[in-house]
Amino acid sequence: MQGILCSWQAWRRRQKDTLSPEAKDKLAKKFIELSKEWTRGVDKKGNTVFKNVKDSGYNNWETFEWLYTKFTNDASLDPEFQPLNFKKFRKFKFGLDIYNRQLAQKRSAFARKFFLPRATLQNLPELARFERNLHREQSYYRDFTQSSEKNINAILSSMKEIAGEEGGMIKSLLVKGGIIDDGSAQLRKLKAALLRLKN
Repeated sequence: MQGILCSWQAWRRRQKDTLSPEAKDKLAKKFIELSKEWTRGVDKKGNTVFKNVKDSGYNNWETFEWLYTKFTNDASLDPEFQPLNFKKFRKFKFGLDIYNRQLAQKRSAFARKFFLPRATLQNLPELARFERNLHREQSYYRDFTQSSEKNINAILSSMKEIAGEEGGMIKSLLVKGGIIDDGSAQLRKLKAALLRLKN
């Protein structure tokens, strides 16, 4: 319990807005400038920045916000929800540079033959979202089949116990209980179809 409270207190300390109004203005200007550099691919001096991102077409707001949450571990880029500070800005700018370099890396001959597709998927926002959804569906299906197997095995073992107590054949008990079809249902359907044809 103490670990939860300590982590809660640390989280609350990180949520406090400790910047002065002048520092907030300075930080806001830096974020605005960074977002302009991200979308245009050119900084104030006219130098090319984030060229690989721009060439690949990922210089949009969705990727910008996705990278912010990835590198700063914040839920969103909303300053009212989680206050911004210079440390987060430095982490984010460093992360943008890493992402820009990562898009330009070419794989060696060895890496082209042996690479991790999961790690490759996580480099682009749409593919990372697809990979997470795929993983979620696979784990749901696996959990569903395991729980279904447990339930089916419990039913079958209880049926064997009932058959052992009754002293009869398990198939006859299952037919009487309606669990196994002995063909009577099909016969009823055929009779009903015949009656409909006669009428």
